[in-house]
Amino acid sequence: MALDHRPHVSLARQPAYHPASFLYSSQAATTPRTTPSLYINTEHHPSVHRADSYQQHLHRQPFDDLMKRHVAIKIVKSKAHYTEAAKDEVNILTRARDKDTSHPGYKHLVEMYDWFYHEGPNGRHVCMVFEVLGQTTLGLIDECKKCHKKDSLQCGEVVSLLNLEKSYGGLPLTIVKKISKQLLLALDYIHRVCGLIHTDIKPENILIEIKDVEKFVDCLNSSDLRKRHNSSMSSSSSGASDRVGSRSRSTRTPRYSRTLSDTPIKCSKPLPSPLSASTRLDFRDYFSSSYTLSGPATPNSSSLANSRSFSNGSLADLGNACMVDRHFTNDIQTRQYRSPEILIESRWGASTDMWSVACVMFELITGDYLFDAKSGKNHGKDDDHIAQILELLQIDPSDRSLREWLSTGRATLEFFHSDLKTMRRIDKLKYWGLKDVLVQKYKMEQDLAKEVSEFLLPMLSYNPKERVDAGGWSNHHFLQDVKGTLSIDRECGTKGEDIPGWYKLCKRHSR
Repeated sequence: MALDHRPHVSLARQPAYHPASFLYSSQAATTPRTTPSLYINTEHHPSVHRADSYQQHLHRQPFDDLMKRHVAIKIVKSKAHYTEAAKDEVNILTRARDKDTSHPGYKHLVEMYDWFYHEGPNGRHVCMVFEVLGQTTLGLIDECKKCHKKDSLQCGEVVSLLNLEKSYGGLPLTIVKKISKQLLLALDYIHRVCGLIHTDIKPENILIEIKDVEKFVDCLNSSDLRKRHNSSMSSSSSGASDRVGSRSRSTRTPRYSRTLSDTPIKCSKPLPSPLSASTRLDFRDYFSSSYTLSGPATPNSSSLANSRSFSNGSLADLGNACMVDRHFTNDIQTRQYRSPEILIESRWGASTDMWSVACVMFELITGDYLFDAKSGKNHGKDDDHIAQILELLQIDPSDRSLREWLSTGRATLEFFHSDLKTMRRIDKLKYWGLKDVLVQKYKMEQDLAKEVSEFLLPMLSYNPKERVDAGGWSNHHFLQDVKGTLSIDRECGTKGEDIPGWYKLCKRHSR
């Protein structure tokens, strides 16, 4: 990922975009102040600045606390509908920021430090200031896969982790467990404390902590690293399809522009992807660099797999979140992580996030999607998606409980005959249960496959009312060996009975 000190000229000339190099000016000065900042060369506009660039805009945190800190700033387009959506996001982020900071899940959410308006040549922009975080778990999965195949490369801590324990196509289980527990804690915080629903849980929105941001930015700015990076990029003959994060990802229509990336620096919304090979900073450069806080990796104990420097995760992108008593849209979730209640247009609530969590955890373990629907000659993606769910959960469409739940969906008859016992466009289902998939396809040991499936399946209940909630499930015995992460006092297996809006829109709710 190439970073430089120049503004992205093409963006500055586009309507509604802001020329970011002129964003901040000193009120005491007669001319604009353009403190050098790192600009990410992409088609979109988040960038990394030192906080002294926006001293006059700070509302919340003391200037002295932020002056020496690099931050990620999201500048929203100035058109009215983008501004309105940004205001919703600010309200949600403020709600998440200002609740119970002692909750163990609080520190596993990307933090918005501040926000402000800025008048630019193309209009008024909402600007949001975030902490800087690192790679996505999607990029981490793909990097592990590459290092499996090319272990001669200097893959730093990635190779060290792969040498420590067996994996099943994705990340080592120790890392999966730690990220999973942190994700569940973060969701318990937003569901139970804040009354929010994320609506777009996926690997791209789980970011890995950079333990020392300032040291990392110095690393990015070092001429030595730049030379090594530019040399490796110019000598590489592989195309973008061989890069980290090159897998095709389905997206959905957002409230405003959605982007994604596997770049080393992230804010609340991931940056665009895929990036060309000439503009991307290789993930290995950070984890194998002497600039990392932990130094060169030495795989001499399993403690590395539980180290904070590697695997602390934060949940990002609340830009599409909603309140439990106010759903902005029913068009939610990225395809592969979409819950059945959304497919059949039934009632939904906070438990829809839990379905996505199970899909993400499977992907972290195996490197593959749990559900990857394809259209066919006589059926669409939604048909195939529903069929895959029934096959994995081994549910006969004629099951009475299933039919009762299907009857609540406005779109059910698009996929099922009127008796709700058979699908319209898919005649025969090919059942393959989760445990068998893990054993037969991913060569997982029987006992472990049983343990993993027993952990994932309660989050995959087709009836959203019956899904386990995040707080209780964070105490599941599958996660009991996770170190360095706090726990909450909640019984394992609770199903959101005390969470307003757990499986459907609730009445006006105050938090």
